[in-house]
Amino acid sequence: MAARTTPLPLLRGAAAAAAARSCLHRPQVPGTDRSLEELPSIDTPPEFEAPPGLDVPMPPPGAPTPGPEQPGPSIPSPPMPEVPDVPRNPDVPPPKPPELDPPRPPPEVVPEPTPPDVEPPTFIV
Repeated sequence: MAARTTPLPLLRGAAAAAAARSCLHRPQVPGTDRSLEELPSIDTPPEFEAPPGLDVPMPPPGAPTPGPEQPGPSIPSPPMPEVPDVPRNPDVPPPKPPELDPPRPPPEVVPEPTPPDVEPPTFIV
């Protein structure tokens, strides 16, 4: 099938005026009755409203926010548990070291024999 080469018909009269008016109104967000200007912005997050009874520490206004050069507060480490000092049970024998073969002497290093002195061939001077 051949591609269409004729241009689409131009809108004239009332149809053109209706199309122009529809482009001039503020765009609506689908599924809501709000315009794009009313939507929250990613750049300006809304203020967090904590529910009653929830204590959320908030920095005072104008305080520097933590960043890579100024880390925020860290979580403290839990305290180390105390290890009780338990006396050894006399009914249990002390642990024995594992049985190992006696250490072997290191291998002998045999020096390489020196090559015999060979005279260079006469054609190499």
